[in-house]
Amino acid sequence: MIGFDHESFQPTLQNWFDNMHPDDREAVRATYQACLNSGEPGAMEYRRRNKSGAWQWMYSVGRVVEWDDAHKPVRMIGIHMDISERKLAEQALHAAKEQAELANRAKDSFLATMSH
Repeated sequence: MIGFDHESFQPTLQNWFDNMHPDDREAVRATYQACLNSGEPGAMEYRRRNKSGAWQWMYSVGRVVEWDDAHKPVRMIGIHMDISERKLAEQALHAAKEQAELANRAKDSFLATMSH
């Protein structure tokens, strides 16, 4: 999904955060910590660097499934999905909406000028 094979991928928490976009780390870290503290599932969207070095949008959801005797989390399960295409479509839709709003304001201004 992000271009690494099983031999070269380091599935550690530190690697996950190290390869996350700096602007997304704080929110993801807070969601992750809340998931650990509450035992409830946590879901997040963030950018992660892929093997080629490009940013790739990801959606991750996970939850703690095992605790030790002191009730500290010891194992989580979850999924990671590439949502890059969806994010690109959202950005294109947002840009198109802004263009339509600008065109509408220009039309209103033109009509107001013509009616005087």
